[in-house]
Amino acid sequence: MLYNNVPISDRGVDPYEIKTAMYGIEKIDLAVDPSANRMSLTERGFGPKRKVTPSSNTSLGAVGALYGSPNSELSLIVFHNIHAVKPLDWRSLQGPRIRHFTLEENEPRSFQEWQELKLEVNG
Repeated sequence: MLYNNVPISDRGVDPYEIKTAMYGIEKIDLAVDPSANRMSLTERGFGPKRKVTPSSNTSLGAVGALYGSPNSELSLIVFHNIHAVKPLDWRSLQGPRIRHFTLEENEPRSFQEWQELKLEVNG
């Protein structure tokens, strides 16, 4: 669980910072063709400093971050590890101020962003 009780700013812990801490710095791979004087994008993805991978820290199910509002209400945002061997059952941890996120599917040549997990509402 993360909570910044001495923030440098009032924004708290940023979801991008959590993604970078878990999966590493985002990188762009370019192919350079000197004869044509051009570059082309070959891949986007996570680069160095990864803490969770398919083979490391797979016991980490998720990282939770507490956020405070101006009226002193706390909310919990849970960021799930896509490499967890035993993922946290996000459906079992619900509440009016609890939200869950996981990474989008890995699409070629794009960065993976956080995507919210939501319970389906049957009409």
